[in-house]
Amino acid sequence: MAFGALMCILFLNSSTLILPILFHIMNNAISLLFTYTPNAAMELLGAEVGIIIAKYTLWIGILLWILPARFRANQLTKWATGSVRREVDRIAALDLLRGVALFLIVTENALLFIKPSANSTLDRLVRSAYAFLFEYRGIGLFSILLGFSLFALMHGRGQDVRLRNVAFIAIGTVHGIFIFSSDVLALYGLVLTLVVWRIRRSGGLSILWLLLVFVCWLGGSVLTGFLNRFSDLQIASLAAPTWAAGFESRAMEWGSIIVSAPIAGLQILLPLTVGYLSADALATKTIWSARLASLRLAIVLCAASIALCGPRGIEIWLGAAPKDVSWFSESVAAGGGMAGALGLWVLGLNRVQAWKARRAAHFGLAVRAIIGAGRNTLTGYFLSSVVMIVAFSTFGLDLARHGIAVLLTVACLFWGVFCVATVLASRPLWPLEEAMRRYCDTSPRLVKLNYPTSAR
Repeated sequence: MAFGALMCILFLNSSTLILPILFHIMNNAISLLFTYTPNAAMELLGAEVGIIIAKYTLWIGILLWILPARFRANQLTKWATGSVRREVDRIAALDLLRGVALFLIVTENALLFIKPSANSTLDRLVRSAYAFLFEYRGIGLFSILLGFSLFALMHGRGQDVRLRNVAFIAIGTVHGIFIFSSDVLALYGLVLTLVVWRIRRSGGLSILWLLLVFVCWLGGSVLTGFLNRFSDLQIASLAAPTWAAGFESRAMEWGSIIVSAPIAGLQILLPLTVGYLSADALATKTIWSARLASLRLAIVLCAASIALCGPRGIEIWLGAAPKDVSWFSESVAAGGGMAGALGLWVLGLNRVQAWKARRAAHFGLAVRAIIGAGRNTLTGYFLSSVVMIVAFSTFGLDLARHGIAVLLTVACLFWGVFCVATVLASRPLWPLEEAMRRYCDTSPRLVKLNYPTSAR
């Protein structure tokens, strides 16, 4: 099913059946090769693992090299006529929000390492406070920011959004299979492919689309209530005694996320749409552009978020095991997470105009550090997974055995160190972000990226 979905994506992006058929033939050839000609090196991890590695290597190769060639050829004329801008503008307030989203995602991922025995008074107190104030906000906020960036990419920022989508899928494959199975990058690539197809087909996203997505989000929240009751239970690949022993579990867990993309997509389609329509409203200066930046609206949304996440936080504090948290409190908490993400987004828009003319020197060190992390969220996301695998897994330092407070402390320390490192770095973008931009650049030659002073 997952490979069938991939072939559909290849067809939607390339508008030809050649790539899906080529992929299918090569995929079967690889499977036969590893089935009837066992490789001694692969037998150490199992024949199935060898097949998985070969298939996903083929997947990444097609996504990153064969498919983009057609897009780059189609963009030569645009760059020759200079119709595409070559400078990349950075908005300090939105980079700050990206840094905050990175913090929320890193800490939420750290909670996946919770041991079943972590149920002391301190553990319940920390877990309850986190559920009240932070949980479920990260993915929503990051999705809104991706929707905002999608509008900029589709209106002449000099990058092909389809290239970015396939890069997300390819990078997410590596991250999910080899590092951390709870990956979201590949899922974003899949959902963004659908959104881009819709935008190109209809010329944009309408209010009717927003209402439809909202209804789907409500259904997704109920599903989240049933599925996320078990989110605090440690997943198999993280409890494996060695990295090799957890390899097949990681592959299966990551594959289940991709197969269940329609369900997960219900939760991220709404914030993606909100981000896209927000950028559209600001660009066209409609009546909604001023209301979107209302400080009062931001405060109301953040207060509603805490109130909606309250039932789940109370149930955790009362000492119930994670799997005994009611589906109702989980579903309501999903709504609270969305309200919190929207509140942070409105607060960020409120700061966009206020910070528009400010130089980097006018910001405090803490703000500059978070902005720096926001410019390099891809690197931060990858490094956080590596650090957490080393620090929390049973085949690493196994710090997770000390409880939830230690998990969140280490995650916060990593985020803080990463923020400071981005300030001390000599370049505004780190190598992974530079490589991503250069890969998605539709220029026939590599173009040096210029940043305004306010973004440094």
